[in-house]
Amino acid sequence: MITVKQRDNPFRILLVSPVDNAVLGEDFYFKFPHLSLPTLAAYTPEGAVVDIVDEKFHPLPDGTGYDLVGITAMTPLAPKAYRIADRFRKQGVPVILGGYHPTVRPDESLEHADSVCIGEAETLWSSIISDAMAGKMKERYQLENFPCLENLPIPRRNLVQVPRSKRFENINVYFLQTTRGCPHRCSFCAVTSVLGGKLRHRPVTEIEAELDSLGIRRLARGQKRDLFHDIVFFTDDNIVGHRAYSKELLQMVSGFNLKWVGQASTNVADSEEILELLRDSGCMGLAVGFETLSQKNIRDVGKGVNRTPEYLDRVRKIHRYGIGLAGNFIFGFDHDDQSTFSEVVEFVDKARLEGFYYSLLTPYPGTPFYDQMESEGRIVERDWSLYDTDHVVYQPRLMDAATLMKGYRWAWRKSLTYRSILTRLMGARNQLIFFGPMNYGMRQTILAHR
Repeated sequence: MITVKQRDNPFRILLVSPVDNAVLGEDFYFKFPHLSLPTLAAYTPEGAVVDIVDEKFHPLPDGTGYDLVGITAMTPLAPKAYRIADRFRKQGVPVILGGYHPTVRPDESLEHADSVCIGEAETLWSSIISDAMAGKMKERYQLENFPCLENLPIPRRNLVQVPRSKRFENINVYFLQTTRGCPHRCSFCAVTSVLGGKLRHRPVTEIEAELDSLGIRRLARGQKRDLFHDIVFFTDDNIVGHRAYSKELLQMVSGFNLKWVGQASTNVADSEEILELLRDSGCMGLAVGFETLSQKNIRDVGKGVNRTPEYLDRVRKIHRYGIGLAGNFIFGFDHDDQSTFSEVVEFVDKARLEGFYYSLLTPYPGTPFYDQMESEGRIVERDWSLYDTDHVVYQPRLMDAATLMKGYRWAWRKSLTYRSILTRLMGARNQLIFFGPMNYGMRQTILAHR
């Protein structure tokens, strides 16, 4: 049983989002706050006050005056989270760990924390704080079922102070979630193992109320949408994953004076109605997981929604609706060889993808792919900080690790030449104002790490 010191003044909680120097870490050109901690803070009961520190923007304080520290951690940030937890515990401050990595590695996490939250924390948070205030925290907190997404409080975004450049002071950027879970069950993806294989939806009326709470204006009759003022990032893994729900959602969003970006699967191109709604609702672009150009790889990882022979036609169809695309590609699948890198680079240019992101296949703990690599004896690295999609941590099948890394880095450099950027952005029209800075930021960040 953990004893939390009692105080006359309010019970103080510090929530921490760690960062490191990985490719999208503290040196990344564009920095945005996570949504998870402001969401969690909204569930804090009376009698407790919360501070949030996102290390991308602010340094950690010492433990003076805090009664509890909560730290969220993805797998590559787990070692950093553990160091932070150890530091606060040495000062006598209890620590609870949560997020993806503690969910799939709770025993390991408890070596560095007093308590661990397994899975989604929001509906458990009030009980956790009540237990902590009473000095009776449990070692583990876990819901039996995935929580319903109705009647969620508005995230306390004001608790994350993000420095703003004068160049962008008139641009408001918000992160908002409408669904959780993913039905595709790709073997390499951690989403299903942590958030479930079924889409859960927030009521559209509640999302509408949240947009209103952010001060985003409604579109008046005949009014043109502002080019670049209120920007919303929908954090859903697939914002059009459920067609009936997405239609209702997009019809509602189209009434607001905003521009937005989100994520979708390649089969978004299969519905003319959805594409029209995306265009009319202010969608600037979608991040799409193409993953690979090999249908054999697609078959192996179980992402049947992707049909590689149709990629180019689907891209061109989406482009006809004025929607930009950021394609995500992974190198290192079992059917990848040395020709894969040039094939992907050529496709990105030919398809004129306005944005792209390359990563190395990474066997995240808790996924079927990790279990497969473990059973085949192909895991070669146990340092979680290297599980950042920028290091080779397993043995590839058709090439050695050095060849995979060399090709991966070559692909990044090739697709970030000014020639490639200009080729891809030619004809991007109104999306240029978004994807132009994106490519510049990626070039500044990636080439500095290469």
